[in-house]
Amino acid sequence: MPRLVLLLLAAVVPLAGDPPTADQARDLVLLKLKAALAAGPASPAYAAFREARAAAVAAHGAVVAMAIDDAAIAAIEAERALLIAALAKELADTDGLRNALASELERRRKRALAVVDSPAFSAKTLPLAQTRIAEVAAIWERPATEALATFRQTLAKPLGRVAALGAMRKDYCDGATRRADVDPQADELARLRAAADVVLDPKMAPVDRYDHAAVLATSRAVRAANARVTEISAEEQEGVDLVNQYREMFGRPALAIDMALIQAARAHSTYMRSSKRFGHNLDGHPDGRTPVDRCAKFGFVGITSENILQDDTGPTPARAIELWKTSPPHHRAMVRGEVVAMGCAHDQGYWTQVFGRRMEPGQRK
Repeated sequence: MPRLVLLLLAAVVPLAGDPPTADQARDLVLLKLKAALAAGPASPAYAAFREARAAAVAAHGAVVAMAIDDAAIAAIEAERALLIAALAKELADTDGLRNALASELERRRKRALAVVDSPAFSAKTLPLAQTRIAEVAAIWERPATEALATFRQTLAKPLGRVAALGAMRKDYCDGATRRADVDPQADELARLRAAADVVLDPKMAPVDRYDHAAVLATSRAVRAANARVTEISAEEQEGVDLVNQYREMFGRPALAIDMALIQAARAHSTYMRSSKRFGHNLDGHPDGRTPVDRCAKFGFVGITSENILQDDTGPTPARAIELWKTSPPHHRAMVRGEVVAMGCAHDQGYWTQVFGRRMEPGQRK
């Protein structure tokens, strides 16, 4: 029995005093690779594997180098393929993940809007609002990544191992005989995430819980009607749509384009530009002193609010909106729940947004 064991070991481990054959050297290196796969590319085990490979190549030449490299790369790819398959199985549970994401999205929206809608929303609470808004945006923009991080925390380790194995493969090929080799799995995890993002996207596949689907359907109908409005410029159309995209993230209904509000916004931007006066309430304004007055002149009577901005540094609707987001009262106006319509305009660096809800005859504010 001891003799049998000794003979079996000799197939991999050379007897004392005998140099290892090429096959034995290869097998010894691959045994060290097994430990390196578990430990990662920055580990002593990986360094020991690379040292063993170098020694084997020095002793037996290019033929052994190619044999080791082929086997090592195949082993790395096989290990990574198993992990990716397991991740794909977890992401395939789309119903469970979509429902979990819907609940989490609703929770995060409420937390963010509790700050933004508050009368106490100020420069002091703006950082808190920005943090909570970023949490909403994480689900809205990267649902698969957020689903894995929030609801599949046990996958954090295999995700890390997939990345580590990819780094190991690249590092190994860079220093081996396969320097120009193409990694067939390099984009596999990215493709997996991208496919899951589509399936889990709350913008494309909302669930019925919390009326997400109903609100989104209503908003999409409003945005489609807005797109058919031909009396406004492309810049004005973009300004309205960007606000509606932002409101959509919070679950707030889209705002309809109202031509009276468009005209009031245009008139105010033009007056501010021509008079070089900047403000909401301006004595001597030909269209009315206040936003309410100006909207009424153009036929809009009801609840109104106004955002204005003066910016000459490469102005675009997106930049104007980002600047308004940094100001609590302007930020709140863009996501306000009581309004249903808006208009916007720009004249040589002077921007105006007007939001409102029309009052029925006899209705009081």
